[in-house]
Amino acid sequence: MPEPFTGCHLIVQADSPPPAVSAAAQAMEKRFGVRIAAQSVEEAPLPEAGALLVCLLDDARFADLWRRLAEHSVTLLPLPWEGNPLTRAAFGLEENVGELLDLVVESPDSVRQTLTLAEGTPVFTEVRLGQWPQASARPDRWQRFLHALRGLRLSPYDLTTGKGRTVRLAALNLAVGEEAWMTEHHPELAEEEAYQGRVAALVHAPTSRLQLLRRALFPHLLRRHRPPQGMGYVKTRRLSVSSPWGPLAYRLDGRPRQTACLEVEARPTRCKVATVWGPVPKAEDKENLRLNAVPTGEEAVEFFTRRRLPLLPIASEQQFAELFTSLRQAARLRPSFVVLTVLSALLASIGLYQDSGPVIIGAMILAPLMDPIVSLAMGFIRFDRPLLRDSLLSLATGIFLVLALAGLFAASLPLAHLTGEIQARLHPTLLDLGVAVIAGTAAAYAFAKEEVARSLAGVAIAVALVPPLAVSGIGLGLAEGPLFAGAALLFLTNLVGILFAAGATFYLMGFASLRYARLAFLYKFLMVLAVAVPLAFSTRTMVRENHLYQVFREVAPALERTAGVRLELVGVTFTEQGPVARIRLVRQDHRVVDREAVVRRLQAALNAGIELEEARYYARP
Repeated sequence: MPEPFTGCHLIVQADSPPPAVSAAAQAMEKRFGVRIAAQSVEEAPLPEAGALLVCLLDDARFADLWRRLAEHSVTLLPLPWEGNPLTRAAFGLEENVGELLDLVVESPDSVRQTLTLAEGTPVFTEVRLGQWPQASARPDRWQRFLHALRGLRLSPYDLTTGKGRTVRLAALNLAVGEEAWMTEHHPELAEEEAYQGRVAALVHAPTSRLQLLRRALFPHLLRRHRPPQGMGYVKTRRLSVSSPWGPLAYRLDGRPRQTACLEVEARPTRCKVATVWGPVPKAEDKENLRLNAVPTGEEAVEFFTRRRLPLLPIASEQQFAELFTSLRQAARLRPSFVVLTVLSALLASIGLYQDSGPVIIGAMILAPLMDPIVSLAMGFIRFDRPLLRDSLLSLATGIFLVLALAGLFAASLPLAHLTGEIQARLHPTLLDLGVAVIAGTAAAYAFAKEEVARSLAGVAIAVALVPPLAVSGIGLGLAEGPLFAGAALLFLTNLVGILFAAGATFYLMGFASLRYARLAFLYKFLMVLAVAVPLAFSTRTMVRENHLYQVFREVAPALERTAGVRLELVGVTFTEQGPVARIRLVRQDHRVVDREAVVRRLQAALNAGIELEEARYYARP
């Protein structure tokens, strides 16, 4: 008998398939070079130390043999057949007899030496507690899954480890089994190296139906965070699970059972069972608890077990505390806020008169107005009076400073020319509202996530707050009502868009209660509607203007060839009688052009009034 075994035995049961028994005996004789006689599991004597027992047994008989030989230094090699599906699942032994014999001889360390017991019964795979809604590609399964989502709620559990540590938590379900097997079959546990001699309890506690649906639709995303949000684990030699709601219903290897308190124990054994999953080190006398991503403690458990699972996530107390600390600080009127507002207002005013984009971008980055606006959004959805008061005070101070400084700057300069940068902020459209909504979402997300910088330069540049205010101030300084109104509408568009989007983002991330958020969103929707009406008219004007340019590009080439001139569409204005297109006609000095004919054809093509201006040039002889 070759090393490392002192003997080799074939253990069968009365109803083992004769062809399988014969094939196993022949493979063993070929591999070890000795004649093998099958022995009945009921009559076989205790094997000698160091022996190899090749077992052709069903799950129940193998479990009995495994438990009976737990304190004997032998190696068990279960052979796969239709009678032992749990044994195959537990050790992954699906190869033929010859390959399995090669495995135990060439890889003697690929074994398990832990007998996991639940209420004294061996556990091949895992013990499951709670609800297990499942989805698949089949339509009927998806329908049942979506239906189950509406009525799900978490259940309370008390977990006590082998060292006496007790945790109360709320969970949708728990899976408990031998640590090495659980790590192999649950990627959520792969954060740490697996050990023999412990049980692992995987806690699944989604805090919203959206989180559960995302897990069903995109399971591969779980690999990015281990354990992901809504999941945790406990690793210990012994685990007790009970519920304040009464007896526990559980499934042991798929079989339903019930108990008052579930005891699961990982019992180290001298007996070895071959496995295909490679060697696993033995556990030290320590426990691992990773439950920071699941509801624990009396208050959290009470909240999630007394109502159905909410549709949207609810932020943890720690996340609430961190976000509100930063928002309250951002909402306060600080000297740094005043200084930066003054500097950004002056810089924006100079950049607008210089018609300098880089200078205006610098003013956008300096402007601190985004902080009180985002804080105001949170104050609205939670009706937090101190936060509302501080945010409104800071925002009103910033608006007043920019208007006053820009107005004084414009009144003190002997300049009245409207540069391109000024004119660009006089006709906001619904596109500007879209920019504000996207930027407000990004700003709120940045405040809620520590790993994202709150001073997002891209957001400050995308949604310009100070430049349109500065243009409004210039309108006040020059006593130009249309100039003030157009730029003020752009600022209001940005303000309302940010408030609405930031509030919605905070709500979707779980930082708002449904009770207050509904009323807050009603107010914000009315604000958005009030701003959207004039923006819709401005957008309609922009669309009509764009249509005139497009039609002009189509008809101008043919008209230029006929008349022998060059035509340029300089601009479009809208009057009470309709649009008027201002067109420049460029011709050689000696060429005679029928202006009236050109105007008639342009009027017919553009369906607009025509203002025709002429420009001449002289050709070189």
